[in-house]
Amino acid sequence: MTFDPEISCLRRSNLFSELGDEDLAAIAAKLQQKIFPAKTIVVKEGGPGDAMFIIKEGEVQVRRREDGSGMDRFVTTLRDGDCFGEIGLLTGRPRGATVATLLTTEVYVLGKDDIHELMRDNPSVSMSIGRLIDRIEDMTVQRGSEAATLSQLNVQPDLLARVPRASLLERKIIPIGISSNRLALAMVNPNDLLALDEVTRFIKGVAVQPVRITENDFDGFMKNMYPRFVEGHGTRTGIPSASSAEAFDSALDLSADLDLVEEMGETGGGIAELEREAAHAPIIRLANSIIELALKKSASDIHLEPAEKGLRVRYRIDGVLWEEKMLPRKVLLPLASRMKIISRLDITERRVPQDGRISLKVGQKTVDFRVSTMPSKYGEKIVIRILDKEAQVLDLDKLITYGPTLALVRQMIKKPYGIIYVTGPTGSGKTTTLYSALAELNSPDVNILTAEDPIEYDLPGITQVQVNRDIGLDFARVIRAFLRQDPDIILVGETRDTETAKIAIQAALTGHVVLTTLHTNDAPSTFVRLVEMGIEPFLISTSLVGIVAQRLVRRICPRCREPFSADQTVSRFLGLREGTTIYRGVGCDGCNQSGYRGRVGVYEVLVANEEIKRMVAQNAGAQQIREKAGSLGMKTLKEYASILLTQGVTTIDEILRTVAVDT
Repeated sequence: MTFDPEISCLRRSNLFSELGDEDLAAIAAKLQQKIFPAKTIVVKEGGPGDAMFIIKEGEVQVRRREDGSGMDRFVTTLRDGDCFGEIGLLTGRPRGATVATLLTTEVYVLGKDDIHELMRDNPSVSMSIGRLIDRIEDMTVQRGSEAATLSQLNVQPDLLARVPRASLLERKIIPIGISSNRLALAMVNPNDLLALDEVTRFIKGVAVQPVRITENDFDGFMKNMYPRFVEGHGTRTGIPSASSAEAFDSALDLSADLDLVEEMGETGGGIAELEREAAHAPIIRLANSIIELALKKSASDIHLEPAEKGLRVRYRIDGVLWEEKMLPRKVLLPLASRMKIISRLDITERRVPQDGRISLKVGQKTVDFRVSTMPSKYGEKIVIRILDKEAQVLDLDKLITYGPTLALVRQMIKKPYGIIYVTGPTGSGKTTTLYSALAELNSPDVNILTAEDPIEYDLPGITQVQVNRDIGLDFARVIRAFLRQDPDIILVGETRDTETAKIAIQAALTGHVVLTTLHTNDAPSTFVRLVEMGIEPFLISTSLVGIVAQRLVRRICPRCREPFSADQTVSRFLGLREGTTIYRGVGCDGCNQSGYRGRVGVYEVLVANEEIKRMVAQNAGAQQIREKAGSLGMKTLKEYASILLTQGVTTIDEILRTVAVDT
């Protein structure tokens, strides 16, 4: 079956024209075609919003009953490509108008069950439809705008004072008053969606009802009446730079839209109710806003943490967790269910941990998310790791800023065979270092194969394999298959068990370069870890090229960096000359007052020369190997961090927070 006519119609529609081909195809597969004769009522005002219609060919008239008089009022005429019925379908509201055909009209119909299935089974469509809901409500507001004169404006001064004067002048808007949770907003241009967004930054949790005024009335109000209205109400004269809390509030303050039960049962009707709540527009927008704001802030992780009186939302940015918002507890179950539905997890199971994945198209790029749920005292905690597969892989010299250490790493990765371990805790940048090394080695005459869980970056010219334990495709099995694929370089995402470690070493001993990661505190501890995993010391020494241990520390913001002299304690602790100039960030708008912007690596590189290999084969301790490597010129994590400190790249606080150093 071909969907070309349906997709062509969707592209002409004002609602779906911005969606991608995959989203359009998924929607087109659910469309049903119907023909209505002329003078036929298609939907009736007040009826259930159980379907939406896209006009393929024909013409319909929209009429709405006037309050009080009971007379029908003409609203608009819709033709080819126009949609109707979408508001009730996507928001669950009753029909707001009657639609009747003027001519024989052919339409495509999308039902409630179909759109819920689309949103459940297609995360990208769900995100797109979530954004459509906002657009639909904005357009509904525009269509319903009425006109007023300056003398009719009964402005509430305290409300007016909440919006900066610069915003009022730029968007030509005047907040008038709030009634029944609807903000009356006087606008010169009621179709200005940016103005609607602007006012809700400062007046949150309300629906906006535009009231049209002339530009002369607006200018007269701002010149003659505005000063009197805002006197004594602390007016702001400019648009402040939005803090992270303000940005989050404008994205997530949806509590006024939520009408959810506090607690629901584990089974039966409770689960069905949860599924319905998770599919409601406010929860969809809340989930989308949490994800979209994380991407905007370049966060690496999202933490949704249930507490006794609410749901705490935190983002990990540059390796540090920041609390953004405490949401009302009533969103806990529906939001958790929403995240689990789009991750294809079981929403009926809350007693055991679950792991899932989301792949979403955000703008023009695809972003993957790893989702982990865990039962806790007050509900399920959800942590979402953000994996931007299309993120730019950095050059090694952008990661390793100290020249001699960079030269050692480049020397190691250009060996014709052997194994290189990159070690460090979770989130220390090991995968980024490995990918940067592969980017340098990648060329048409080299066969590079990677086994990953998950695939975090897309590298052109490299064969990447996603490990899937559910079907028995673990690291060990993938590496065995690699050895029959004529590889030159093999990347193993993580050495997690003895079998994987042994096969990786076997590959290194048979003429291949193997790059892999391991969780250890520093480079010399790698040998102890491998022996504990059951690897013979002589195999380690024979196959090893070298070890790179690393951490990530935050960079000082270049805009607010200031120098000061290291005191005696700091100098003695880091082996610096007393009075050495070091730096700190004082905080500015560019770094959100944190004093930091971005991160940089701290490296410890141990090259396996003959002396080191001999000690490893004899099963020497980590301390002995550390002392020998130090005598041969290895810079420890502490020493490398001290170099970054004197270069003005990071701070003493970051070194103490991130790098494990001896006193």
